[in-house]
Amino acid sequence: MARHIALLVTDLQSGGAQRMAAVLSSAWADRGDKVTIITYEDRNAKAFFEVPSSVRIYRLNLHKESSNIVEALKENVRRVMAVRRVLRQE
Repeated sequence: MARHIALLVTDLQSGGAQRMAAVLSSAWADRGDKVTIITYEDRNAKAFFEVPSSVRIYRLNLHKESSNIVEALKENVRRVMAVRRVLRQE
């Protein structure tokens, strides 16, 4: 039975978590699971590691530095709301 698996990482650049997201998403997709990767990076960003075309990638364009605690809280609320929207439509 195919599962729907969603992974959330800040971006798909050259880090360890990003590499594992690419490796795991590839293995799960090969097994027939539906896989979605959600990132906060810019919509035009390219993945450093190869991700199969069967894996759906949502780039939310919400990867910003915050200058104070209030701004950080606002950004985190925006991120949570955006991730929830993606999960609902998937």
